[in-house]
Amino acid sequence: MAIVHDKLAERSASKANMNSTPTPLSKLPQRSRTPRLSASVSGIQVPATQASQASPLKESHTPQVDHQNHNNGDLDEESELKIAGAKPEFEPGDPKAELPFFNWKEFEQRYETAIKAASDKEDDLLEEFHNLTEAFQIWAESSSERDNDRAWKRYVFSVHVIEYTANKLVHSLKTRERYVQISEERLRDKKKHYVQVVEAFKGALKLFE
Repeated sequence: MAIVHDKLAERSASKANMNSTPTPLSKLPQRSRTPRLSASVSGIQVPATQASQASPLKESHTPQVDHQNHNNGDLDEESELKIAGAKPEFEPGDPKAELPFFNWKEFEQRYETAIKAASDKEDDLLEEFHNLTEAFQIWAESSSERDNDRAWKRYVFSVHVIEYTANKLVHSLKTRERYVQISEERLRDKKKHYVQVVEAFKGALKLFE
């Protein structure tokens, strides 16, 4: 125990001498002494001081900044969604995708029905035009010489109407002629297909023989 007391007394005396004598490091500026002090305590765990702890003002201000940044992120996402909804990009379809089913028979029936309705309407127009022409001729023959000029103008108008109706009939006849040609082409294709099927059956029968 005496040895321990002696060592403690020596340490206290050495500490008193160090406090009484100024060190040469005190003459250096604060910046030059800082790295040496940090190097000397690099292997020792230093407790956190009040300066290293965050101030209450910073702690209270930090969540507000994070919340503001979070709100800005939400606004950016909303603006991107609005832009995407306002200007959608064009996405081309798959060229290998199958086409939807189309009922061609129903289409042909509707086409034939429309052609028949147009033909009936043209017949009614022709009949009405024939009646009007006869009435106009009777009226023109019974008119006086004083109204010959006006009658001539009306006759010219009637001629124009006749030409318009004739052109319309010609167009309708061409349409029906085209429809008949298409029907004949389809009939020839079907006939050719049936001939090919029969020849295929004949070839199969020959193989079985």
